[in-house]
Amino acid sequence: MTTRTGFGIVLAAILFTCALSPAGFAAAPPTNDSDVIFNYVEVVYAPYFSPAGSTSVSSGDLYYRYYAGTSAYLGITGGRFLYLGPLSGNQVVELGAASDWLALSLGLLSQGASYTGSYPALGTVSYTTKDGRSVSVEAYPGQVQVFFSSTVSEATARQALASLGASVLAEFPQVGYYLAGVTSGSESSFIAALRQNSSVTDAMPNMRGYLGADAIELDDSWWRTNRPVPLNVPPGVVIVDAQRSATGHAQIVGQSVTGQGGTIGTVLITDDDSGNISTDKIVASIVATAAGRRIFTPDEPILLNMSISSGGNTCNWGTGCGDTAQTENQRHENWRGFAGTVLNTIAGLPSDTRDNLMLTTILGNGGSNLSSDLANLRSNSTFDSIIDKNVQFAEAAAADTVPATAARPNGEYSNTADDLSVVRITGLVRDSNGNLVNYGTSFSSPRIAAVTQQVLAATSGLSPDQAKLANILAQNANSTGALVLSEAITKANLVKTTTAQVMSQAGVTEAQAKSAVLLAVKSNALHALVADEAVSKAEAIKSAGSDSSGSANVTGIAFTSTGGTTSARITPAIAGVTVQFTLSGTDGYFQSESHLTNSAGSVTFSVPPGATGVVDTFSVTAVLSGRIARSTYTW
Repeated sequence: MTTRTGFGIVLAAILFTCALSPAGFAAAPPTNDSDVIFNYVEVVYAPYFSPAGSTSVSSGDLYYRYYAGTSAYLGITGGRFLYLGPLSGNQVVELGAASDWLALSLGLLSQGASYTGSYPALGTVSYTTKDGRSVSVEAYPGQVQVFFSSTVSEATARQALASLGASVLAEFPQVGYYLAGVTSGSESSFIAALRQNSSVTDAMPNMRGYLGADAIELDDSWWRTNRPVPLNVPPGVVIVDAQRSATGHAQIVGQSVTGQGGTIGTVLITDDDSGNISTDKIVASIVATAAGRRIFTPDEPILLNMSISSGGNTCNWGTGCGDTAQTENQRHENWRGFAGTVLNTIAGLPSDTRDNLMLTTILGNGGSNLSSDLANLRSNSTFDSIIDKNVQFAEAAAADTVPATAARPNGEYSNTADDLSVVRITGLVRDSNGNLVNYGTSFSSPRIAAVTQQVLAATSGLSPDQAKLANILAQNANSTGALVLSEAITKANLVKTTTAQVMSQAGVTEAQAKSAVLLAVKSNALHALVADEAVSKAEAIKSAGSDSSGSANVTGIAFTSTGGTTSARITPAIAGVTVQFTLSGTDGYFQSESHLTNSAGSVTFSVPPGATGVVDTFSVTAVLSGRIARSTYTW
């Protein structure tokens, strides 16, 4: 095989225009960058390179693979990527710089590196959270996760970490993520120093994710490869989990997906060697899956199921565990920190990738109440937006009470019925012998993900966030308050047609219409979708286009009075922000109007009195930010 000067224009055109051909799982972890490129080309241009996974060979400075099934070669030498085979008349042609192909092959993982070392023994790590709380969590001492804003270069991020004496253990620069190595015991002071850097969006210890006794790593080869590759997985729900055996946690999660009529894309085993999950591996899972979808199957939704979290999965929360208050608080802080890692990672993805992603995950077990934790996450405006668009928190319906003999009691997990990201599904699953095999949020979550997959398949042109809204509407209208597939499909068609109606009547973009539909459901007294309310929200969004600077970054809104004179105030206090007021009365009265805030960030609406006993549900929305508050008033 010899090189020939020049770029194979005709061949390149053929290769770049051939159809993408997803062929299952990614190849075995590559031994070097050349193998990353070969693996990528084998999948994207599968008809021309078979069998995939051929052995690479070195000959001098030439590194190549031969594909006997298609009589073709791929090779790299002198930094150039080469082809020889039928498409070039069996002549050697250059396809460009190997570095360009490597960047294409890695996608979001470009310049990324996994942590390949041994994890230290778990311990209690204290630090101050972004919102100013002093907390203690169970984590890997000496390891801190850092999220930089997307505009920060790798060199700048590394310099910022090095200036504080930290090393870089792992990184995914494309999403602003770095795992920093620091002196054990210095995590709190290191995080405090990082918070002085305006380009750092968040920082937290590398926390433990609880899995319980059935967790073990089946195959850690991908995670131990310094440079991970994009995961080209078949369409379906991607399960991020762990398991010990054929009856382990991930297996039953998988059975829950298929038992609900869904299909599995793959299962990613993410625990360390002791049955614990390090959150840096969660970051890698999300980024590698998103990178694979973006490259190999860009039109496929990214459906992730994560029946794991941090805190509370190993026993009943609260006094049932025999925990001290301090330990109980630590569980909650671990859950918040774990969730924050996930939300920061999703926020770092490119917008077109993020718009195609839906994560279904658990919301505690055994009677836990995470309502305050969820409210805390939503107080972060970035997290609030991601939760609205990209996350479904799974609960099990109250009707699914598990017998007291069950290992993990089930029930209504938290008081979050009013949150439009909490989805419930009923129906316990038993094996052929009648034994209870899946209950609790670990197995409710994958069933909700499977319903979401089927709703998307049944409703052309629907996006994942619209499918999620359909799930919410379906459960709200269901007599038992639970998710049923057929009802969700019906609601999906309502969401789709209403969005089109809003676009037509209000003259807004699809993105604006989708935001209006969501706001209409959030503000409605029954969390139902009413077309006129959605049109009203869209018109408010459209008129808010000339709002003052900072309107899109409002962090909160709250009522200061309700009744005949109804007032609200935004945080921070900014003048010139469009606030929409909506009233729905039990007497059928409806009122909706918009006003701009004054210099104190306040706005006031006049409400005509209702008859004695009439209950009005009020909502106020800071339109561009989507921050919303609801209240009731009885005349």
